[in-house]
Amino acid sequence: MDFILSCVLFLSALIFSITHGIHILLPFSLGLFCFSCVGIYRGFSPECVLKMIGGGMARVIIVLRVFLMLGIITAVWRACGTIPFFVYYGISLIDARFFILFVFILTCLASLIIGSSSGTVGTIGIVLMIIARSGGADLSVTAGAIIAGVYVGDRTAPTSSTANLIAALTKTNIIDNFKNMIRSALVPIIISLIIYLALSFCYGMDKTDSNMLSEISANFNIGLITAIPALVMVILPILRFSVLVSMLISAISGILIAVFVQGLGLYELFIYMLTGYELETSDQFAMIISGGGIVSMMSIMGILLLSSGYSGIFEGTGVLKDVIAFLKSSSRKISVYPLTLLAALFTAAFGCNQIVSIILTYQLMREIYHESGKNNSSLALDLSDSSVVVSPLIPWNTAFFVQMMMLSAGVGCIPYAVFLYILPIYRIFFDYPVQRRLS
Repeated sequence: MDFILSCVLFLSALIFSITHGIHILLPFSLGLFCFSCVGIYRGFSPECVLKMIGGGMARVIIVLRVFLMLGIITAVWRACGTIPFFVYYGISLIDARFFILFVFILTCLASLIIGSSSGTVGTIGIVLMIIARSGGADLSVTAGAIIAGVYVGDRTAPTSSTANLIAALTKTNIIDNFKNMIRSALVPIIISLIIYLALSFCYGMDKTDSNMLSEISANFNIGLITAIPALVMVILPILRFSVLVSMLISAISGILIAVFVQGLGLYELFIYMLTGYELETSDQFAMIISGGGIVSMMSIMGILLLSSGYSGIFEGTGVLKDVIAFLKSSSRKISVYPLTLLAALFTAAFGCNQIVSIILTYQLMREIYHESGKNNSSLALDLSDSSVVVSPLIPWNTAFFVQMMMLSAGVGCIPYAVFLYILPIYRIFFDYPVQRRLS
């Protein structure tokens, strides 16, 4: 009962903060306090609970490094002309009638190459949102298509940290998992393409902004050299470099271009990396192109740390034992994938980030899969088709919140992230055939 009360209090605080414009760090801090009290109430010392929190936070240190690099790279790409380059040629070449469809396809391909949802949003996603703003496209629909597209790669790509985490947890082969994930996602992707084609006609760009083109030409040198930082982010992951190393090399190349091509000083560039790029004019173009920087990532990293602390408490105190018992009793009536989806919704809502949801859902479901005679490949696929894709559908989950902070969008984009809920719906109806092929 103590755990349930804490969950209700935390969820109520989250909803209240979202609906009243209160910073989301406050309810996350309250949640950590409530779950810590549960641990102490159940007989654990405050020192022991703090160790649990520290253990949970330690799991996401590598993710924090990625967010730091995202803050730097989103500022550097603006300053060196990479984002203006792609905005300029994107506006020139994109057929406005099919803009939303183009957004989904491009983010799918980019995320499959880069292997990171945040890396894709922080680079090509920002470019597409700038183009959408300049051309009058519906920003919620555009952001929804971006979110759907980036999680195609985040779920599937062999370079993705989530795909590798699932393979490590389930002790399965990443390439075999990739083949299974492509097979299960093929029909949902086709359905998504059809829907985004229809949405393009309803909510696409009204026009291409010629004024934006002239503003870019006046403020930036947009020669081909400015595309190098983006090419680095495409080529290095293909060569099996980690996302973090790829970002670092991309940032270094961007710094060199900013200094030697755009004529910026090192001190000026350092300030941009900390606080975000700012074009020193007062027009609409300056408002659209400015942003990024480490400071813009601080709230996101705080939320990630707090929510990761929850997982340490959940695991250390054993509060999930009752949930496991409930799932085991339900497995006699419900097939394993819908049950996994239910567990993923619970862990994504109360764990508040995708990594925590994957780990907790695995812990909740692994015994049930073994008792049901399902192999580890089935478990790996079901984790990919549950925790990975439902986390971005929950407004306070970092898988959604982080991307929305970078895109400057809101919860109105969730209905348009169609792939993320078409995939689970498709899997529920085709669960038995898929599982039969894998078992």
